[in-house]
Amino acid sequence: MRPLPAREVAAVDALGLVLAEPVASRLDLPSFTNSAMDGYAVVAADLAEVPASLPVRGDIRAGATGEQRMAAGECWRIMTGAPVPAGADAIVPVELTDGGTTQVQVREQVEPGNAVRHQGEDLRVGDPLVPAGSLLLAHHLSAIVAAGVETVQAVPRPRLAVLTTGDELVPPGQPLAPGQIVDSNGPMLRALALCADVEVVAVEHVRDDDDLGAVVDRLAESADAVVTSGGVSAGAYEPVKDAYAGGDAVRFVSVAMQPGKPQGFGLVGGAGCRCSRCRATRCPRW
Repeated sequence: MRPLPAREVAAVDALGLVLAEPVASRLDLPSFTNSAMDGYAVVAADLAEVPASLPVRGDIRAGATGEQRMAAGECWRIMTGAPVPAGADAIVPVELTDGGTTQVQVREQVEPGNAVRHQGEDLRVGDPLVPAGSLLLAHHLSAIVAAGVETVQAVPRPRLAVLTTGDELVPPGQPLAPGQIVDSNGPMLRALALCADVEVVAVEHVRDDDDLGAVVDRLAESADAVVTSGGVSAGAYEPVKDAYAGGDAVRFVSVAMQPGKPQGFGLVGGAGCRCSRCRATRCPRW
């Protein structure tokens, strides 16, 4: 059986999928030189002697888009994530100052580069980000989106159809006549598939005299696999066996389990299936 073909998926919708192609950054990260702390953008050499008093030219907020400049002997009050003004080479954390808004007293020296996050110091455009084969988790999606990547090539979740069989089955919530039971396998198989992170596209039921093969062919148009319940025993009125026992697409065996000893597995559906309904040599879907 071949792996499912990859498809383009929005990065924000790719949680839990397997990455089919590696992802590289489309941005420098950080994309601009910014402050790692709330504080004051300064020229470190101005703090050769402390305490030092510097005039504050103004505020630079996170999200500010205008380019700011400063000269030696002055400073800007700056917020975490805000762009560092041209001419500054360090950030003084606000905790080392008196917090002034027009004039600030700095109590301790800082080294050039202190609390400055330089453009591209984490990633450069084209740097590898997430390798192919990775199971995409929340932190992967955050990194991918932050790096400017909108879509990824990923293996989609398998699409499953559940098909229960038998005249004796009644949908949950419906009244039971003598000889009937509630169809509990359908909800169970759906729940198990969802727990396994499989996409369930249909849950249906067929009676013993329905054309099960035709139903499977229809479900195969939108499902990658069909799980059936019942209909494979050695007795009469076994719709799964009736549909596929005459060909070699489905193999019916007995396993060491009771109940549930009769089991079947095969590759069916679509043009070219080798079952008794198609009589072809090889199914191109698989």
